Parts: sequence; structure tokens; C-alpha cells
Amino acid sequence: MSLFNELRRRSVFRVGFAYAVAAWVLLQVFDVIGEILELPAWGGKLILAMLVVGFFIALIVAWAYELTPEGVRRDSEIDHSQPANTQAGRKLNGLIMALLVVAVAYLLFDKFWLQPRLQPETAAAPPTREAALPAGDARDEPVRQEAVPVDPRSVAVLPFDNRSPLSEDEFFIDGIHDDLLTRLARIGSLKVISRTSVSRYENTQKSIPEIARELGVATVMEGAVQRAGDAVRVNVQLIDARTDQHLWAESYDRSLTTENLFAIQSEISDAIARALRTELTADEQRRINERPTENLAAYSAYLRGLRGLARREVGTMREALAEFQRAVELDPDFALAWAGLANTANVLPSWGGLSREEGFAIAEPAARRAMELAPDLGESHLALAGVLRGAEATEQYRLAIELLPNHAPAYQWYANHLQDRPKDYAEAMALLRKAVELDPLSPIFRHQVARQLLMMGRFAEAEREIRDLVETDPGFFPAVSFMGWAVSAQGRFAEAVAWDRKAGRLDPASPFPRGSQAINLITMQDRARLVTLRDELAVADDPAAAPLLALVESGIAILDGRVDAAIENIRGQPSVPFVLNTEDALGWLYLYAQNYAAAREVWERANPEFFDPQTWRAAIEQKTAMGCAVGYVMARTGNAEQGRALVDETLAYLTNELPRYVEHAAAQTNRHHCHAIRGEYDETLAVVQTLLDHGHLAFWWDLRSLDYFEPLQGEPRFETLIRRIEDVMAAQRAELDRLEADA
Repeated sequence: MSLFNELRRRSVFRVGFAYAVAAWVLLQVFDVIGEILELPAWGGKLILAMLVVGFFIALIVAWAYELTPEGVRRDSEIDHSQPANTQAGRKLNGLIMALLVVAVAYLLFDKFWLQPRLQPETAAAPPTREAALPAGDARDEPVRQEAVPVDPRSVAVLPFDNRSPLSEDEFFIDGIHDDLLTRLARIGSLKVISRTSVSRYENTQKSIPEIARELGVATVMEGAVQRAGDAVRVNVQLIDARTDQHLWAESYDRSLTTENLFAIQSEISDAIARALRTELTADEQRRINERPTENLAAYSAYLRGLRGLARREVGTMREALAEFQRAVELDPDFALAWAGLANTANVLPSWGGLSREEGFAIAEPAARRAMELAPDLGESHLALAGVLRGAEATEQYRLAIELLPNHAPAYQWYANHLQDRPKDYAEAMALLRKAVELDPLSPIFRHQVARQLLMMGRFAEAEREIRDLVETDPGFFPAVSFMGWAVSAQGRFAEAVAWDRKAGRLDPASPFPRGSQAINLITMQDRARLVTLRDELAVADDPAAAPLLALVESGIAILDGRVDAAIENIRGQPSVPFVLNTEDALGWLYLYAQNYAAAREVWERANPEFFDPQTWRAAIEQKTAMGCAVGYVMARTGNAEQGRALVDETLAYLTNELPRYVEHAAAQTNRHHCHAIRGEYDETLAVVQTLLDHGHLAFWWDLRSLDYFEPLQGEPRFETLIRRIEDVMAAQRAELDRLEADA
């Protein structure tokens, strides 16, 4: 008899199948009971292991024994020459059918009754706003991330307690914490919460499970450091947030040298990875074992630089620049410090602390030096990306993220790089959401999310996001400053001025609040307050005040109808990021004066991409508001055909493509300029009506100042719109009177 027939005769197949069905039903029941009773996770694994062992035992028993009418007997005791006894087989068949019925009944019970009750929040939760609304719809709720399962390999390393008697050791202990986070950030299979968020829990009374829930992690590490002379003791423990039980704990007693200091952090990083069952690659192991410097003084300066850079205030970032410079002077081979120097010099111009030229002169050689010293360091690639443009920068950002998968600023800066083109806005938002996931309490990243929402035309959402941040951290200057932009974009210029003034009190060194205030007052046609602001700037002992003073003087001249004076005030002034692009503004003023040749000369120097059809697309994407005006200037200076083609291509992009990426797209562009240049006055009025309805009225005086709007002067619908806009501005001036009186 063949083995197969013998297995079938002894009912081994029937027993095996019946056992498998019964085991599956048992596991499903245990899964539900285990969740209700909150049984430990290893309980299910133990049951599964027992069932697997039992399966083989059942097969062996089925082979050796047989169920007969006389009971269970050894197979060798049965006379197989007699007709087969089918009663036992029928019983097994009946058992199998019964188990299958139970399994099917459980599946139906689980799908249609149990799961909807065990997961009411998930079942009832609405989709995210991105999924629920098509592009272009008004958004009434702020964007929220969908709830995601907690990554079992996620960890938050809380600030270490200072067990030393000296308060000056606080900084030393913070440095150990910082370096440990830097090393952990290089492990791709872990999710590591950044320092900004975990620092909020210093001296906290919250429990480990509470902290883990707020940060979205499965494990939390806490520790203490004691420094005594030339010795240091570090005690650390890794805790499972769900059970509040220790996964691992260790103490390190070493003499205080840079070698020992970094070795301790490498050992802790490796131990965390092993405790979370993470396999380190050879490159990751090498990177977490690296010692960045042998000079403790240089390392201390580097840590102070990181702290100053993180706050994003002009004064603290200038201090950070000095600290990084001190670090590289103390150790010229300190690659991390060179990268920090480059990053700070890259960021400072955006906040008004340096000119673009000054920042680049520091950042470019510093980034090159970091790459020369440590080409496999993620921070080096991140620094180099900041001084490159286009595809070269994109490649460096991607390499930085590959090497620093848990470094939140890498995602933020890559997102900033993508903000040049509206079609990349969605990817930029995804990168910023990743930064927030890694550093959920960081005000910088939440501020950047709000800024991205504003760029995407989601004005109300941007305001809600930034208002929530201001309420959480009222002293965070970027958030207070951005509140002015958020409300101004919605036509609340008086409120914007109030926020500008508040931001100016928080960071007097920043040019943004005064520059933004000037633009809002010009838009409101508030000449009296512009004169007051001019007088304040005239006596300010600050070189950065000069371009702002020129901007205010130019605004007053425009309101007085003296365009030539406005030109003279702006000409030769340095640009101020986010406030004044001198060359672009000068071109518009020449266009007001109908000096087309001068406008072309300025714009061709500042924006050469607009004057080469091969690069029109990139130019239109980056400066959507300028394409038609540049085309008009071309047409008026001897290039009529090329100028018309640029206007047509710009209008096609603004009408057909931009709305895919930007809501309220008309508010982000000068589409009404394009229609007026083409003589399409009904379309011009329709766009202006949209701008008015949504409160997007910045620089509305173009309608009275540019010659291609002249055919509309006196047209009843146009004049009605102008009167409505003037009424809005009068109401805003009155609102500012009220706000000042209340203050």
C-alpha cells in the first residue's frame, strides 16, 4: 500500500484538516479576548507556538491510533483484513463540517458586527480634507493627518536629568543628549523624535505612556548624567510605553574624554537598536561609531551654535554663526561644525540677518569644506544642497535624507527647495508633514506647514494652523510675524498691521515686521501712518532700516502720484527677502511711468529666463505674477510677436494648469493683467471681481496706474469695482483706528 493511501486510511489528513480549522478559530477568539482583556503581546505568540507543536503531535497520534466503536486503539491491534469501519471516518467528517460552519459564522460575525463596534472611531472618522475635497474647493477645517499605527521601532529620548551639583553642567548634559539624537537619526529603520519636541518634557510630571501617546512612539528612553571632575556616569533605561516596563537599562562609568563621551553614545545607540530588534547596516554602524571631533571646546561651541540656529531669531542666529566659526577655528577638521556654519549662513538671509551675497560668501566654502572632510555625512550633503540650485540641489537633498532618515530639518529644507514650482507644492507638503511627524512639537515645522498652506491658496487653513501655534508658543517670533501675512492675504490689512507691530516688539532686529507693515499701509492708502513709520525708520540706528525707509518713501510717493520720486527712492537699494525685491519692484515702477525701455533693461538683468523662449516655462512657474507684464514690455520695445507669445503662454499656464496646484489661483497671479493686455475686458473685470470677493487686494492700485487698464477707466462696472475697493480700504483704516484705541 502506498504512503498516501496509508495516510488516508488512518485519517491523518482528516485529523490534520480538522486541527487546522479548530486552531484558526481559537486564534481568532483569542485575538478578540486578548484585546478586551489587554493581555500582553507575547500571549498570542505563545498560543501560536503551542498550536504548532500540537499539530505535529495530533498527526503522530492519528498515525499510531484509530478511533473504533470499542474506543481508541493502537493501529497495530486492529485487524485490517476485516471491512473498514467507517463510523470513525463519518464522525471525523461531521466534526470537520461543524468546525467549518463555526469558522464561516465567525467570519460573518467579525465583519458585520464585531469590527464596527470594536473600532468606532476608525469607522466613523471622515477622510482627510485632501481626500474629501477636490482641488479648488473652499476649506472649512484645518488639515489633519490621519491616525496611523504606532511604529514599534519608534523612540523618544527624553532630556537627561542632571545629577551633578553644578548648574553649569546642564549644558554639558544637554550636549550628550543632542549627540545621541544625532547618532540615532542616522538609523533608517528607527523613527526617532527630534530634540525640539522631546525637550518640552524636561522636568515633566507626565507619565511615560502619556508622553509616548503625545509624541506617537512605542518606546521612551530616559536617563541621568552625573559629572564629577574628570569622570562621568550615564544611567539610561528604555521603556515600553504600552506596558510601562523596562526593555533595557545600563550604566556607564568612564573618565571624561571625547573618546569616551562619544563611545558611550555609540553604545547606547547600538543597544537601543538591538532592544527594538533593528539590524544596523554596516554603514549605519560605522556612522554611529564616528567621533566628530577630539576637541571638547569646539564641540561645546558647536552645540551652542545648534541652539541658536534652532530659535530662528536674527540675534540668536548671528550668535550661532559666531559659535560655529569658533568651533571650526578650534578644530579645522570638524565637519559637523562646517556644515552648521554653512546652514546658518544659508538661513540668515531669509530672516534679514545677512544679505544674500554675504550669506553665500560664508555658506559656499563652508559647505565645500564639510563635503571635503566628510563626504558620507548627511549633514555635509544638506549643507551643500543649500548653496546649489535645480537638479544638483535636489540630488544632494535626497542623499542627505538617505543618510539622515530621522533628521527633520532635512525634510523641511528639501520642501523649501521645492517651493519654486507650484507643481511640487504637494510633495513639499508631504515632506513637511514628515518633518512634523519626527518633531511634532517643533514650532519651526508647524510654521512651515502654515506657510505652505498659504502658498497653496488655502488661506483659512493657514491662518488656523498658525493661530494655534501662536496660542501654544506666543513668544515664537516667526509665528507671530506670519500671522500678519495670513490675515493680510484675506484682506484684513488693519489686523495684519497689528500683528506686524507685535512681531516687531518680539524681534526688533528683524526687518520683516516693519517691511510687512509698510506694504499693508501702502495697500490701505494710509498715508498718515506711512509718514509716522518713515519718521521712525529715519532715526533708527540700524543699517537694515535703509531699504525699508526707501520702501516707505516710495509708497508715499506713489500715493502722491510722484512715480519718478518712487523710482529714485528704490533705485540702488538692496533687496529684503519676502519684503522687497528691488529689481522687480523697480521694473514695475518704470512700467507705471510708461518707461518701457528702462523696465525691460531692469527685468532683463534680473530675470533673463523671461527673455529666452527656451526657459519661459521655468520663469513663469517661479514668478507667475510677472510673465504677462514682461511680455507687454517686450511688445512695447520692439519684440511684439515674442511678447504676445509670452503673454499667451503665461495666461494658458495661469488658467489651465496652476489651479491644479493652487486654490483661489486668481489670488496668486496677475491674470487680470494678461486679459487686459489682450484686450479681453470682460474677463479682466471677472478676475477683479473674484479678487475683491476673496479679499485679495494687495497692490490693487495697478488698476489706476498701468496703461493697459486705461480702456476700462470710466466703464461703469469697472468704476463700481474701484469704489467698492476704496470703501474696503477706508473700512480697514477705520478698523486700525479702533485697534489702536483698544490697545
